[in-house]
Amino acid sequence: DGEPRLVAVTPHHDFPARDGMAVHAMTCVSGGEIEVFVEPVLPPPQLVVCGASPVAVALVAIGAATGFEVVAVDPDATPDRFPAATHTIPSLQITEGSPLSLPRERHVVAATHGQWDDAAIEGALRLAPRYLGLVASRTRYEATIVDLIAAGIDRVRLQDVRSRPGIDLGARTPSEVALGIVAEIVAFRRTKKTTGT
Repeated sequence: DGEPRLVAVTPHHDFPARDGMAVHAMTCVSGGEIEVFVEPVLPPPQLVVCGASPVAVALVAIGAATGFEVVAVDPDATPDRFPAATHTIPSLQITEGSPLSLPRERHVVAATHGQWDDAAIEGALRLAPRYLGLVASRTRYEATIVDLIAAGIDRVRLQDVRSRPGIDLGARTPSEVALGIVAEIVAFRRTKKTTGT
């Protein structure tokens, strides 16, 4: 779960665990025991932003400022266009050495302005993100879902795709829309960690 904790490694099955301590039974017959404080050092969560729309550009900047490792994905993605991105790649193809090739805590937002919504959502589903949003009108969102179902994507897998993602801030500008989306992802992450899911 990525949380620090004290771990007692002991051969004694009746070891009295203190508050916040995890007990790990060992099979070694040496009779020794040890308490170790483990503090995980994990890579930052990854925010994958699909598209080169104004919302996508703002998402990359705000996501980076919030501590995410940001991957900007678009055929036209370059470091010049997305200077705050950790990585810029042309597609969601998973290749050796790609920032998408290793398992990570991953959140994906498709903000392609209708250019390649279907491919973005289909590719994102292969990444098994914890959060998946599509920046689109309700009409375009519904059309995208219908197209993906017709292409053979399981309807159940599409239920987690958020339509019009983000906290309702009354946003009007691309930066405000992006801020609401990043805020929702942060709230989602923290709530999931608190509840243990």
